[in-house]
Amino acid sequence: MKKILLIVLAILGIALYAQKVAIEIAGSDTMLELAQALAEDFSKETGIEINVGGGGSGTGIARLINNTVDIANSSREMKDKEIKLAEEKGVKIYEVKLGIDAIAIIANPKNKVKNLTVDQIAAIYKGEITNWKEVGGDNIPISLYGRQNNSGTYVFFREHILNNKDYSPKMMGMNGNAQIVEAIKNDKGGIGYVGIGYLSDVKGEVKIITVNNMSPKDEKAVLTAKYPIARFLFQYVSDKRLEREEVKKFFQFALTKKGQEIIKKVGFYPLGEKKAKELNSNVYPLIFKK
Repeated sequence: MKKILLIVLAILGIALYAQKVAIEIAGSDTMLELAQALAEDFSKETGIEINVGGGGSGTGIARLINNTVDIANSSREMKDKEIKLAEEKGVKIYEVKLGIDAIAIIANPKNKVKNLTVDQIAAIYKGEITNWKEVGGDNIPISLYGRQNNSGTYVFFREHILNNKDYSPKMMGMNGNAQIVEAIKNDKGGIGYVGIGYLSDVKGEVKIITVNNMSPKDEKAVLTAKYPIARFLFQYVSDKRLEREEVKKFFQFALTKKGQEIIKKVGFYPLGEKKAKELNSNVYPLIFKK
């Protein structure tokens, strides 16, 4: 009897949890802290609970296509093969540009190299430059840290910096930004790449190397596309999930003043209400449809 009661209570607990979590978000590790911050303030304002998970951009998009999540966070655009798969499954997906991220190149604080060009970074990550002395640093072998291939940052970096060439086989694929930062802190020869928002609470533990003499913390350089490693942060949603009022309300929150302020507070660059409307003109009428 006691065993049966425990089973019933467990089932009820699962049911209550399912009712409590009104929106499910998953995907980009880079956007995880941002999504959690948006979810927290949105829930306080509306009483609508949100469950936020990571797993990487590719994982979030796959879950969206398979209808197991409401919103997919992605630090890259959807691939053609993902769009095709969604179409084959009869899933129409809308893209929402949420904010802008600048990818920071980081190194150990003891590393004396202050600046790298895009070409030098590409050569380092392809394994063509293997020692810091080749770019003006000490005679120390370069340790490469990057993301795993389910990461949107991994894909974006390969496409835009390596020109779709392969990473060096010596690059260590890390699960997330935290692992890269931790590795760089303890490796004088290390180099890594992380979303700028992740570095808002990391002070003095790693150093940011400028790219083409520009910093990812230079808002003007990022917003005018002069900083060469910047990208949109995306959220993807299917037509069926967007029909849910809770999901519409979340996007209304994220794309207007309060949500955009949170994007800035977390360390990324907000679009602002006017630009958000302009850049999301295809989906905006559906989000704000009464």
